[in-house]
Amino acid sequence: MKKLIHNKLFLSSFVAYLISNFGDTLYYLALMNYVLLLPDTKFALGMITASETLPILAGLFIGIWADKTKNKLDTILATLVARVGLYALVGLLMGFTPALWIVAVVCLINFLSDLAGQYENGLYMPLSLWVLEAEDRETAMAFKNTVGGILMIVFRSSGDSNRLYVLPESCLFKRWDLLGKPCDYGRFAFSFCQVVERKSYPRG
Repeated sequence: MKKLIHNKLFLSSFVAYLISNFGDTLYYLALMNYVLLLPDTKFALGMITASETLPILAGLFIGIWADKTKNKLDTILATLVARVGLYALVGLLMGFTPALWIVAVVCLINFLSDLAGQYENGLYMPLSLWVLEAEDRETAMAFKNTVGGILMIVFRSSGDSNRLYVLPESCLFKRWDLLGKPCDYGRFAFSFCQVVERKSYPRG
């Protein structure tokens, strides 16, 4: 465990993973609250569900594509920059009067971003093996799953609590998307630090 604590690359990627999960939770709660402002809630929920599900189904094919990609580090950085831009647009859209067309655009953005996320995860998987020595991988996986699972419960509980005090009509709510999935901004920063230390990784 001490070796994991002193492994800067592992810790930075783990913290980025936690930040991203917290952002996902906030984003999902904010989007659900936003949908409640619309008259056709069921149709909006259907679009959201489709935008979340389809990228998962495409994961197998995206993984194959990721395996064949060269210069994985540069590509990971490019996908993160693209996702930051996409969700900055979502934050701007939340400033308009709630409408079904906004949900449709947000769902399209979410779909594209999740596809990029699946691709990014596929790119990172082989690189993650180089962050840890072989004997530390099992311990690292157990640590990541345990701490990540506990914090996910905390994130969702805190998100639900905040939702009780944030009205959908408030300015703070309309900017939750800037606090939500774009917590990937933080993930971007950590990943950029990893790219700076690219000498620890293979180029392929």
